[in-house]
Amino acid sequence: MKIVCNELKPIDQRFRGFSIIEKKYVYGYLFVAEDIKGNRQTQILVPDYFVGNSKCFVVDETTVDMAIGVQDINDQEIYTRDSIKCKIPGIVPVQQTGQVAFVQGNVLFMNERINILLSSVEQIEIISDKGKDERKVNI
Repeated sequence: MKIVCNELKPIDQRFRGFSIIEKKYVYGYLFVAEDIKGNRQTQILVPDYFVGNSKCFVVDETTVDMAIGVQDINDQEIYTRDSIKCKIPGIVPVQQTGQVAFVQGNVLFMNERINILLSSVEQIEIISDKGKDERKVNI
């Protein structure tokens, strides 16, 4: 398990959302644009480090998930609302399965009211990932 951020020095926060026009999940930085009339539009900026032509995609705001700063055993970034399986060693090994809500410090909070101390987890595996079939853009 790799922890790629901590409380003292967070890295750039990554998001994913379902693009309304492209009809696929896009990965990047979240922006919410609002005009003077109060109309809002949720966008994800996908950087292009090779050519330098970054793109902004309009996304359905109900599909936006945030990376929690932890990768699973397959080096895949874990996002909120991903379903994961955690293996916790001990006298009686435990496996917890649930949907990620958020991470605060060293504690992983899940929607099923399960709280897991990350330092006690031997491995994490993503069971269901909304964007797993789409091309991921590393940022």
